Amino acid sequence: MSQIIKPAGRRGPTQLTGRAVWQCIVDLTGSNPPRSASKKIIADVLGVDFKLVDDHVDKLLHCGEVRKIMPGHYEVTNLRPDRPVSTTSVHGAGVTVEVGDQVINGLSQREIISLVRGISGYAWGGLTDPL
Repeated sequence: MSQIIKPAGRRGPTQLTGRAVWQCIVDLTGSNPPRSASKKIIADVLGVDFKLVDDHVDKLLHCGEVRKIMPGHYEVTNLRPDRPVSTTSVHGAGVTVEVGDQVINGLSQREIISLVRGISGYAWGGLTDPL
């Protein structure tokens, strides 16, 4: 008995977030060469249905996170470039954290734990904005 093997289809994420759509727009418009960020292209890149992307782009437009640069094409507003981040642990002297040109010297273990707890929700998608 022979089995018919179908080629695997391209399946995207089972859940789509506004943050994923926003990041896709950032990646498309920031690529080299820059690519257009239309709803159809975003849906193709993410491997999801057009309607899902349409809803999220409309929400992003409403809250001002993206803007329409021409009919059907979008770009991110207020995009800040990433700054270099460095941490240095000095035995007995705590930890030094550098973000861009700002430096915090000698953080204690308790301060580090408090800092990590404060920013870990943001890093893993627990954002306060409507994305």
